[in-house]
Amino acid sequence: MLHKVKGWKNVQLVPALGVFLLMGGAVRTRSCDNCQHRIQKAEQNLRKAVHRYGEHSRQAEERRRELERVERSCGDNRRR
Repeated sequence: MLHKVKGWKNVQLVPALGVFLLMGGAVRTRSCDNCQHRIQKAEQNLRKAVHRYGEHSRQAEERRRELERVERSCGDNRRR
């Protein structure tokens, strides 16, 4: 009798679409969490380099570039 109901295929697609949307949101949340973690780690590495080698040291400059790369990379991911 179910095959006679009009729009039955649409009714079956609604739960599948809901699951798909929920899973997509979960992946995006993990990506944002990962970005936040990577930025925090890069900031921490910069602070350590400045403390250990000085504000204008080669090591601190490398860590600044690393932080910029991570921020740029995460910014690109947020736009998708």
